[in-house]
Amino acid sequence: MTFPCLCLHKSTMSTVRSRDALTTTTAAALRGGLFDNLKIVDSSGAEHLVRSARKLHGVGRFWGYNLFLNQRIRVALDVLPTARTYTVDELRKLVMGDFKTWHGWSSRADFKQLESSVLRASSSAEILRLVTAGT
Repeated sequence: MTFPCLCLHKSTMSTVRSRDALTTTTAAALRGGLFDNLKIVDSSGAEHLVRSARKLHGVGRFWGYNLFLNQRIRVALDVLPTARTYTVDELRKLVMGDFKTWHGWSSRADFKQLESSVLRASSSAEILRLVTAGT
């Protein structure tokens, strides 16, 4: 899997810059199904499906526990590559669709520039590099 990646979960999309970012979460998020049916599209356009996730260990001081007794953890993912590879245009369409549905994108000071850069991008890696910059 090449990073950065897009994570597609239910009707949401998020970006991750590295394997550490992908595999670090909270115990509550793991219990809540963060990785259930998660599709990952990497910088080459290859799609991967997370079959399962399990806790490895706490991350940080006090075994990852915070004041509210939630634990920051590292997870092991069982990831299966699928036969699907997204074209640049398919990936662009996914990102542009998320720009329209999630208004958090438009709160970025450089949103108009980001949008036009994604439209001009010539590779999947470039699109993913653009949308993960500043996040």
